[in-house]
Amino acid sequence: MAKLGEIDIKIGQGKDVLSACREAGATDNSYYRWRRVYPVSSDSVPLKHLPQIRGPLQGVGALIFLI
Repeated sequence: MAKLGEIDIKIGQGKDVLSACREAGATDNSYYRWRRVYPVSSDSVPLKHLPQIRGPLQGVGALIFLI
């Protein structure tokens, strides 16, 4: 994911996505695919892990709602 961080830095410096991706050695399609899997915030949970987290928490939410 080092390339993703590198691309984000270049975009933050004002480059467009396509040129930032080319300089990093990745395609813009790869960048958008990575962005779907790994949200913008670096400390958040990747989207592919949300169904695993949501399952156990649904029961807890239902209990809180009933109280």
